[in-house]
Amino acid sequence: MKRKQKTFFGLLGLSLVAAMTGFAATIPIPGANATTATVTDTITVRVIAPQIDVSVVTPKDGDTYVRPSQAVNVEFAHVNDLTITLKVVDQDGVEHTYDFGSYTSDGSADSVMAAIDLESYGYGDYTLTAHGTNTDGIFDEESVEFRYLPITSDVDEEEETGKIFVDLDYDEAIVCSADINIYNGNTLVVPPSPLHVNAPTAHVEIPVEKLESGSYRVETIAYDCPANPDDEPQPLPFPAEDNFDYEKTPVPDTGSFFMGLNISKTDYLVTALIVFFAFSILSLGIIVKGKKNNKRR
Repeated sequence: MKRKQKTFFGLLGLSLVAAMTGFAATIPIPGANATTATVTDTITVRVIAPQIDVSVVTPKDGDTYVRPSQAVNVEFAHVNDLTITLKVVDQDGVEHTYDFGSYTSDGSADSVMAAIDLESYGYGDYTLTAHGTNTDGIFDEESVEFRYLPITSDVDEEEETGKIFVDLDYDEAIVCSADINIYNGNTLVVPPSPLHVNAPTAHVEIPVEKLESGSYRVETIAYDCPANPDDEPQPLPFPAEDNFDYEKTPVPDTGSFFMGLNISKTDYLVTALIVFFAFSILSLGIIVKGKKNNKRR
């Protein structure tokens, strides 16, 4: 009986082991077979375009120019098309817009250098704009404002005194001095050497005593301020000009009696009165002194 029980329990144990082994075989092993497991990941890649940049190096923003020839320098990066436009508001307040130039590039860092003749656009207030775009339509632009002004001079006569003055007006940061020449026709008449002034705005009297009646032309040549103090100032182009008429007041010719001097009737009268009073005082002095001497005797 005991032998039969042992045999029964042995068979039962083997059956349990076999059942557990079969169940374990049915459980999948992660990663053991590609057909039994799938792993999916999502990766997002963002491509950032290079930063586009446009910069105007010259002209300088806020500068004032009196010389017409200036340089234009524009630096840019990651630009394929560059356009430069120029807006000018003239001295009458009329606005004009010009296409200064168009340029292409492969997108690398580059620059454009050109010369501009401001005289061809005229005096006034300027705005230069550089506009750059890349192949994706992204753009950048920069604008600078500057002025191109003339050297001006006006001739004024003071009614009270009859004196004639030349009023000069120019930018003291650019002009340091000026020479004033006065012409009668093409002849320099006052002075043999020019009137030289150093003030940025000058009120200069014309020596009219050296002038005869006639029409005159005043020419003002301005000189720039050299960056190096040891350099000679250079004259600026386009001298300022103005005109005036002068009528000399004649001195009455009443004759001459001493060294060719022209003496008026008033001068004769004043001189005669002075001599008369001088002799009168001298005569009275002699008379009084004579009476005193007679009394002593």
